[in-house]
Amino acid sequence: MKRWLPAFGMTLGILGMGARPLAAQAPQGASTGGQAPAQGMPAVLLGGVPHYLAGHPQVLHLTPKQVDRVQKLVAAQDSVTAPLRAEWQQVTGGRPLREIPVRERRRMARQLQPIMQQARATDETALDSVNAILMPQQQEQLQTLVAEYRERMQARTRAARQQP
Repeated sequence: MKRWLPAFGMTLGILGMGARPLAAQAPQGASTGGQAPAQGMPAVLLGGVPHYLAGHPQVLHLTPKQVDRVQKLVAAQDSVTAPLRAEWQQVTGGRPLREIPVRERRRMARQLQPIMQQARATDETALDSVNAILMPQQQEQLQTLVAEYRERMQARTRAARQQP
């Protein structure tokens, strides 16, 4: 089984410093686990690819059966990540990391690291499940979308670092 999907989840989850999470990019009405996307929260805590596919099944031309399986996966993932999101909010005071001074972020890192590790493990399992749901052609299409997304986020991060 290809291991690029977990790497995508980890890429999205790098503390959400400069990029909006994938789930936060979804149009109004897209699946976000029944909640509004949390501002500044890493995508790995918001569901990433499974949530995106649940809200945008047309992107990969998912069948009704695949949509149902993805939606069940999203519900299961949400039940696992809900306590992690609450813990993240408690540690950060609900503030996006990019708005927290560097010194304070460093102090928070010890508390946030285990949350991120648990979220990444959950994300990896969910992404493996998504991969199992998709047909080979859909897996390739998703891999292309992921690569394009990653390029956009890297360009955005580079641009943000170059600003005075």
